[in-house]
Amino acid sequence: MTLIYHARAQHHAYLEATQDDLVPSEHMPELPETLNNFHTLVYLETKPADKEELPSLALGIRTTVVKGVGRADGDSCALRRVDHRQLPPTGPLLTAAKRVVDKWGALRDHPGIVPLRGVFVAREMHDAPALFFSHAFKPAAVRASSVSLSFDSPPGVAQSGAAQRSGMQGGEPLV
Repeated sequence: MTLIYHARAQHHAYLEATQDDLVPSEHMPELPETLNNFHTLVYLETKPADKEELPSLALGIRTTVVKGVGRADGDSCALRRVDHRQLPPTGPLLTAAKRVVDKWGALRDHPGIVPLRGVFVAREMHDAPALFFSHAFKPAAVRASSVSLSFDSPPGVAQSGAAQRSGMQGGEPLV
């Protein structure tokens, strides 16, 4: 009986997380009606009024994350917009990003990883072309590093500047 109750409570929490829209602060620009092949856009984060734009911990540069519903399949996705002032979208950058998405495609069905679904360039937000990464939307997902992993460098291993800022160590850049 307890297992059934737990499963129902977990399912209810999932439904609430997928249906609740985050109310953006007055410091965030209004979202467009559509973005590439996505509609029903809502912010998944708020920007604090008393601080400058905060960098993403994943990429070490400013990003904005919104949720959108895909026109083709109706699935919700998290769309991460990379700041165009820090990383202007170019043809070679988009090609490299698509290669990264293809490499991560091998892990698409892994139950412990939120899959990277695609990458595109769009100008609908802020009227400037920017690179977007789309991920499957998994409400209440957390980074493994925030739960159990430590990213301390082994002695003698150098880190990139982005890795130093983000707290991640080692490895090669994604793009």
